[in-house]
Amino acid sequence: MSDELQEYAARFHAAMEQLWRKMNQDLSVLGKLGVTPPQLYMMFVLCEKGQCKVTSLAEHMGVKPSAITVMIDRLIQQGLAHRHHDEHDRRVVMLAITDKGKQLLREFEQTRNEIMRSYFVKLEPGEVEQMVRILEKIAFLDHSPV
Repeated sequence: MSDELQEYAARFHAAMEQLWRKMNQDLSVLGKLGVTPPQLYMMFVLCEKGQCKVTSLAEHMGVKPSAITVMIDRLIQQGLAHRHHDEHDRRVVMLAITDKGKQLLREFEQTRNEIMRSYFVKLEPGEVEQMVRILEKIAFLDHSPV
């Protein structure tokens, strides 16, 4: 890697690390909501998919079903999700988000949008579009490590 690319890589890493720290601090509101980031992600998946098999949810999250059992139990205990058996095959366990869970997601999204707005207002309108486009390009590249 050329010296110039090494410098860009170091600057990119430092900037992402600093942004991650700031945003984590700002998003500490999750603690007030009573859910962890993985539980929140699980709720977003359930909201998007509707009810789904526990095995499908685990697969979507890239883990084994046993790895999400405790998270599911906590969501159920808090009334944010509910578990039931499939009508056609009682062996299949289904999971769905509740109205309370959907309300929590709306609250989180509102808070997240306010936080993001506080970052975006410091940029020119064209810079926001450019930044998002570049991040999407990097994030969705078909990339294999060299």
